[in-house]
Amino acid sequence: MHYIKVKTVNEILLKSIKEITDFAKEDKQEFLKVMTKLSDEKREEKYQGYKEKLEKLSSRNEELTTLITKLYEDHALGKIPVKHFDRLFNIYDTEQQDLEKQIQYFEQEIESYHQKKVDTDKFLK
Repeated sequence: MHYIKVKTVNEILLKSIKEITDFAKEDKQEFLKVMTKLSDEKREEKYQGYKEKLEKLSSRNEELTTLITKLYEDHALGKIPVKHFDRLFNIYDTEQQDLEKQIQYFEQEIESYHQKKVDTDKFLK
C-alpha cells in the first residue's frame, strides 16, 4: 500500500502556490496573458458544448413539430382514434415545451459568451 503524508502534500501545494505568485509578481503582463488564455480556452470549450447541445435540441424540436403536424393530419383524416391522438399530442407537446425552455437557456448562454468575448476584447485593447 502506498500513501503520501499530508505534510508532503501541503509542502508541494505551498511550493506550487509560491511559484505561481512569484511568476505573477515578476511578470504581471505575461501572467495575465497566460491566465486569460486559459480562461478563454475553458470558455470556448464550454461554448462549443453549448452549441452542440443547442443543435441537437433544435433538431429534435423540428422533429416534434413535424410529428405533431402529421399527427393532426392523421387525426383530421380519421386515421387514428381520438384517445391515441390526445395521448400522443400530450407527450409531444410536453416534450416540445421542455425543449423550448432548454433551447432558450442555451441561446442565452451562447449570447452571454459572445458578449463576454466582446467585452474582454475591448478591455484588452
